[in-house]
Amino acid sequence: MEVNNLLKSELTLPAESIENVIVKYPKKKIIEGMISESQFNPFKIQISQRDMKDMKKKFHDIDFENALEIAIYFYGGKISVHKDSKYTD
Repeated sequence: MEVNNLLKSELTLPAESIENVIVKYPKKKIIEGMISESQFNPFKIQISQRDMKDMKKKFHDIDFENALEIAIYFYGGKISVHKDSKYTD
């Protein structure tokens, strides 16, 4: 997936603005949670999965190279969906 400026700007908003992030990968793998860490250079976003009890698997770095779709749910109801140009649901 291409990491464009809009995706970067939305994912790096203050955590209080973003309610949930859902990342879809190949083979129907879905990671869902809240942003726990963001880094600009190199660009990196880490998600904390709410329902994951295993601490080794609780935190997930978004793999932008393999991600097919990233949906960002904002408080207030706004939803922003970014898809890989080659992905069809």
